[in-house]
Amino acid sequence: MKFQEIEAAFGVPELPHGIFYEFPWGLRFNLSDIETSSGTMHIERFLDALARAKKITHACLQNSEKLTVLFSRYGPKEPVPATNRAISQLEDIGFDSSRLGYLGAVEQDEDFEDLRYRHWYSCRLGNEPAELDKLIWNCAAQDMGVQPYAEWRDIYFVDLQKRMIVHVYDDRGMDVIAMDKEAIAPFYTKFNDLLLDYDREKMKQQFG
Repeated sequence: MKFQEIEAAFGVPELPHGIFYEFPWGLRFNLSDIETSSGTMHIERFLDALARAKKITHACLQNSEKLTVLFSRYGPKEPVPATNRAISQLEDIGFDSSRLGYLGAVEQDEDFEDLRYRHWYSCRLGNEPAELDKLIWNCAAQDMGVQPYAEWRDIYFVDLQKRMIVHVYDDRGMDVIAMDKEAIAPFYTKFNDLLLDYDREKMKQQFG
């Protein structure tokens, strides 16, 4: 995997934050309606978010024979030792960390002082739903502190051929974007009841 492949498919040198707002066609989903307060209903919310994330992700990617998973985290120019720890933590969720390859670091415009570089790693997945589920777990678990999890800022599931990206950003929600409307239009109808109300009007204008 190389940065050039990302740019060829999506027109950007690295994936931006808030991908729903950065690409021509996007869907944004709410992953749980369960509210938590002082730790109550915490596990219930996590399980609800995990179930929805798996359901939507597998539906969107069911016909994807080859997936690229992109991992990113912020750090100094030299990524060790913090990134090495994040890689080894993937073993805790049962994911083979030796599959990862380092793409490189991109200096950010924001002033993050000692965290000015966004480090990127990637791996290829075939038709491996169990491995995909491990990474979906991590996306939902990390922000809630549900153990085990690996300390990655973002994990993206990318189909380069369809030019589509699935991003479970935390227990609150997930984005699905594509460069072609037809790639994700069916999921607007299929999962309409799970669309995030905050951005529903924008999605209705695009797909309704």
